[in-house]
Amino acid sequence: MTHAIEGYFSTTATPFTDSYALYSTHLIAENLPIAVKEGSTLEARCNMLMASAMAITAFGFGNNGVPDTFAEFNFDSNVLQCIVDEVQSDSASARFLIPAM
Repeated sequence: MTHAIEGYFSTTATPFTDSYALYSTHLIAENLPIAVKEGSTLEARCNMLMASAMAITAFGFGNNGVPDTFAEFNFDSNVLQCIVDEVQSDSASARFLIPAM
């Protein structure tokens, strides 16, 4: 999730990296609870693998992480963790932060 968020908020993000970042967060929000609760569910585990690959691609091609981006705009260093915590803890917030796919 962190790599996806970093890729999305990168100062060098592109429509390509944004689409990978957003879709990977969608996959994570939908499949992580299932993969954790029912570890033998192959579909959820495969979707988590795809989400991981898409998130690191967004991060890698973004070429610039959130800590640098947030520092540029003088954001508090805990902002990213707050975003991750909110997405993980509240499905209503997750639906707000992650557009429908």
